[in-house]
Amino acid sequence: MFLVSTVASKFECLKRIDQIILPTLAAREEFNTRMRNIMSKRSVLASLCAATVILHAFYAINYPADSLRQAAWSLVIFMLIMLVSGRGLIWKKPDWKLLPVLIVAMALVPITVIFRNFGRFDILAIMHHWEFGLGGFTLSTFDKEIADAGIISIVFFLGVYWLYCSVRRRVAAILIPLLVIMAYNPMSVAAFELITREKVESDLVERIATPQLTLPAQKIDVIIVLLEGVDRTFRDQDEYGDIYDGLRQLEDNALVFTNVRQTTGTGWSMAGLVASQCGLPLLPAGLEKSKFHDREEFIYAHNCLSDVLAAEDYVNTFVVGADTTFAGLNHFLRTHLYTRVIEDSTMREIFDEETQARSTSKSWWKNHKPFLDDTLVFEAALMEHASIIEAGSAVAMTVETVGPHGSTGVLSHDCTDDGQARRESDISKTVKCTISSALTFLEGIESQRSDRPTLVVFMSDHLNHDRRGNALWPEQTQSNTMIMMGLGIENFPAGVQYDRLASMVDIYPTLLHLLGLADRNARAGLGVSLLGDHPTLVEEKDMERLDLELSTNYDLRSVIWNRNGVGNANHTNP
Repeated sequence: MFLVSTVASKFECLKRIDQIILPTLAAREEFNTRMRNIMSKRSVLASLCAATVILHAFYAINYPADSLRQAAWSLVIFMLIMLVSGRGLIWKKPDWKLLPVLIVAMALVPITVIFRNFGRFDILAIMHHWEFGLGGFTLSTFDKEIADAGIISIVFFLGVYWLYCSVRRRVAAILIPLLVIMAYNPMSVAAFELITREKVESDLVERIATPQLTLPAQKIDVIIVLLEGVDRTFRDQDEYGDIYDGLRQLEDNALVFTNVRQTTGTGWSMAGLVASQCGLPLLPAGLEKSKFHDREEFIYAHNCLSDVLAAEDYVNTFVVGADTTFAGLNHFLRTHLYTRVIEDSTMREIFDEETQARSTSKSWWKNHKPFLDDTLVFEAALMEHASIIEAGSAVAMTVETVGPHGSTGVLSHDCTDDGQARRESDISKTVKCTISSALTFLEGIESQRSDRPTLVVFMSDHLNHDRRGNALWPEQTQSNTMIMMGLGIENFPAGVQYDRLASMVDIYPTLLHLLGLADRNARAGLGVSLLGDHPTLVEEKDMERLDLELSTNYDLRSVIWNRNGVGNANHTNP
């Protein structure tokens, strides 16, 4: 009996345990099912958020209007969503498969910096700077753009990482974003367009002309002011208010060209200088000359304005508040007989430390080497002008400003409340400030020149890189500023405006004619005098055809860079 009762009691106990366990397992299974559903929903939400982050980075890279603040806030918001929705799903230990994502994210930084600073990705400009080097350049020049690009790259990497952690097809989660971002970014798009551009027949090489010079009736001083990026777009009062009014007021007593367009090979500072003073676009020699900055000649086989003026005993002077080793400017100046170069190092010897300090923008970069602001540049130029006049020599001076480079520029110290130059993201302020400094410079020239006839030219070196302007107006419809004033020059066509289509290469022969060194139908390089009867290349070929011929014409590049070894008798070897 005792054995039976013992077995019965144990059986009863097992029965009760079974009654307890079975509902628990069922509930647990139900619980697990619910959790899988919840985790699946979280996974979907996490995947959607990750994909959105990737798309945001993609948009921010390709459309520069997207700002640093937007990128930063988007990253914070999506990180919070991911923390709540994904939890353990999206914060897993990364493995080697994410290494290509990290490499691409890092590669996006320079691409984004260039695109955000210049508004577009000009392959020819990149090639030129690669060939000639970036002497004097420091990262502090683009500190805001670098910070912006860094955040965008982080956004992209985290987006791909989250997507990788939250989906089952992890290889696809990596490959698809990588392929898309590598195929469609400003550099890839620009390179693809250049490579696939149709090569067309061209007669541009045969059109290059050596100017036929004449004896001038009088020696005329010439001062060319390259207003960094101050193009005619800023005349639009609806968009920019009164910032261009200072130049507008000069037009009534000046010779004005309203349609000087930007063609291929003239879209950056060095290119604008060469085109307007040599009549040639600055087409890169080719990546095989990546060590070219060690050489000392620059388009040696062609006569430029300074060469012609040197032969007439002018003192060629170049004034800029930056380092002339940047982009090969020093080689150009040396090759083309600029005997006086006033650059940042020269000005630091002229002005005291206090003046230098207030004329340079501050930066948190340790090795910050800033430009000297435009106000100080014009002051140095006036001092040099007075010195040359005192010596009784003829003046041929080029002054290059740096202020309104693009979306971020340098605001001169006399335009700030505290008297300290600074980086400025409001393009309207930098443009207005540089114009104001230029007008003060003009007043100084007028007071110093006495009775000396003087040609003063205010021109933009290229179209502004500001993203806002590029978004409002197609580049093909924008024009460079070109205002020429004949102070004391007899029979100068003051108050005349020419609306004919032209490009920067036409400025060189036009200047030769206005200085009395060539007739009104002068040709020089690929340009023609805008006061003559010959059609310009833009008028004859139209912008689209001309750009196509310039971008695919390797014979023209060879002739520009003298690859056949044909020298110029008017030069002396540097």
